[in-house]
Amino acid sequence: MQLLWGEFGPGTVQEPGKVSTAQRRSGSKIFSDGSFLQRLNSGGDLEVNTTSLQYLTSPPGDRKLVRSESFLLETAQIIISLIHAWNLDKDLDILCVKKLGLHRLHKAVSFGLLSGHGYAAFMLPQMYPENSCKDAHKASMKYWEICGSLTTQNLLTIISLANTLMSMSNITFLQEQGDKSALASDVKTSQMSKQSQTKHSWSLLAALHCILLPDLVDTSFYNGPTLHHLANRWQDRCLEVREAAQALLLAEMRRIGKSGRKQLITYWTQFMPNILEDGNGTVSLAAAELDLSAVNEDEPQLRKIKSEQRNMEGTSIVMFGVIGAEFSSDIEFDDVTLAWHTSKALSHLLLNQLDGSLSANVPLRRAAIDLLGRGFSVWQPYVDASAILLGLLEISYDADRILPSDNSSSLPLSATADACRSARRALSLIATAQPATFLTCMAKEVTRYNAAAQSAQSSNQLHNSVIVRAKSEILHVIENLIDKMPNSVADLLLETMDVAVHCLDASVVKSQGLHVAFPALCKFPMVSYCTHSRRICVGSKNGNLAFYEIKQSKAQTIPFQASPTAAMIFYLKPSSKELIQAHHGAVAAVAFSDDGKYLASFSPNDLKVNLWHTSASSIFGSQHTKCIKTYTVPWKSPGSEKINNVTKAGRITWFDNRTAALLLPDGTESRYKL
Repeated sequence: MQLLWGEFGPGTVQEPGKVSTAQRRSGSKIFSDGSFLQRLNSGGDLEVNTTSLQYLTSPPGDRKLVRSESFLLETAQIIISLIHAWNLDKDLDILCVKKLGLHRLHKAVSFGLLSGHGYAAFMLPQMYPENSCKDAHKASMKYWEICGSLTTQNLLTIISLANTLMSMSNITFLQEQGDKSALASDVKTSQMSKQSQTKHSWSLLAALHCILLPDLVDTSFYNGPTLHHLANRWQDRCLEVREAAQALLLAEMRRIGKSGRKQLITYWTQFMPNILEDGNGTVSLAAAELDLSAVNEDEPQLRKIKSEQRNMEGTSIVMFGVIGAEFSSDIEFDDVTLAWHTSKALSHLLLNQLDGSLSANVPLRRAAIDLLGRGFSVWQPYVDASAILLGLLEISYDADRILPSDNSSSLPLSATADACRSARRALSLIATAQPATFLTCMAKEVTRYNAAAQSAQSSNQLHNSVIVRAKSEILHVIENLIDKMPNSVADLLLETMDVAVHCLDASVVKSQGLHVAFPALCKFPMVSYCTHSRRICVGSKNGNLAFYEIKQSKAQTIPFQASPTAAMIFYLKPSSKELIQAHHGAVAAVAFSDDGKYLASFSPNDLKVNLWHTSASSIFGSQHTKCIKTYTVPWKSPGSEKINNVTKAGRITWFDNRTAALLLPDGTESRYKL
């Protein structure tokens, strides 16, 4: 797969790579020693001989070797033709031949596995009856009864290749025969239709082997893929293999049902490492005790046993993490201790330095990062949410520089970049699943930072803190949250603004405005920026009006009182903001006048429009902001459901410096003058 991507890239394949005569002559040698193909399973290589395979897949009357211009595409064609589950779905078989250009086998093929220690396991060839479809169907089913490891590698290979080719543009193994007399528009439409059909065909091929195969085989002797091999591939370096392993593992866990998953928990519990936690909450992993009474004092053998034990411990953590993250509603982790152990093990792999024999970016740590993101709602009661978020930000804070900006994300990345990509995805999953947790934790960390910034002794340490280095990544997550879950962000808009003001570049905000520095926040009608005073006004769901001064990094909260002219004025730092109601309900819209001297605010709960006077700072550094007029809005309540959606409850604009207009959801407009 990686070789296919390296040759063609993720875009349209228009000019296949040319193969020289010398390369074509050495083709069989490349396949005979297995050096051409990616190692798809830790147990061994897939060895193929080009000449013999093309002979096997050619019709009986055409036994000649056809040398394609594209050596890599021809290789993929041969491999998929060999390992596809023929004779199980007749319609799909026809589709594979006519639409994808695969070849049906006419001779028996021998498959096998070669392990890292040199041990081999083979499936001997079986005859393909040419006249009996029923016998051919039985012969095809026999293949899936041989060995679970062989099934695992077969399915990983074909699903990975199918996903790789499906992600490219119009990849088939059929020769193009275009009509030169056709119009350009007709050709373009025809190409788009063919591309859609091709992608659909590859999708059906992958779905057959990933989901439908056990039902089509229809035998109690079906040897499904081995779950621990798939768990070890949960964070494979190649993205296609990784996605195939994850899809297969989840499909197999669904197939075995609730009772099968409980049996998995019972079996893998013995390999779970012991969790040691001191009084300060520091967690460490200790290996489970082994019975080594039958083992002599041969150190190499002992090291081998400990290495195998370590692998089993890592597999058990991934296995429990997958069950907890993807099947929590079914299993519910009947044993709370097991849920606690799993969450502590996953958080330890993320937060604590692994011992010297392992790199910080090993696949096991990436798997822990991924599973923490997938099942954060399950792990949250047992972990420190702020520590998890800061740990993920520590890994992904430089994502914009490390990760590729184009669509080549499927290309193999370095270990550091791969961990960065996994951490960024985990952050997105956590923020989407628990937006309140993400925003409140980030707001608390900003408050801690602001409090610590008062001490000159810790200034150097603060500049290197995660909350400073990860500013761009935090804004990236908030932007995605606003796009996907605007109502959830609106509920915590003050906390969101605290974090955003901390992360934004003040010079960009002052020179170009908030709509340029962070346009996502400007989607909310209860957020307004004044270019004259360089202040941001935010209306919250609980009725507060908060003012942020970009030039002084301060915030002011304006309360509402019975007398409009008796409003008190507070200038507070973000870390010590005092929240007092300015409206009796959620603030739906705010807007500064063009000259920045006035502000209008509206709440659909109390149906009030307040007009505020905002003057320049005095010599004592204080702002005089007063509520000078209050109007009652003649609007019939549309119902509590619409009022709760404050992002669509109204919008305020200024016609001139003394006239504000309120536009309501029903289309009515009201004007209010000072």
